[in-house]
Amino acid sequence: PVVKEEIRIRKQVVEDVEVVEEDVRREEVEIDDQTHRDPDL
Repeated sequence: PVVKEEIRIRKQVVEDVEVVEEDVRREEVEIDDQTHRDPDL
């Protein structure tokens, strides 16, 4: 049971990191969008 809990915690950490990376990417896209507006968006 302890090992299962550890795996769950690790998974949670990985998901948190992925969410943070997505947020950063989204901000970069918004910054991009402000510098040159793309009609396709």
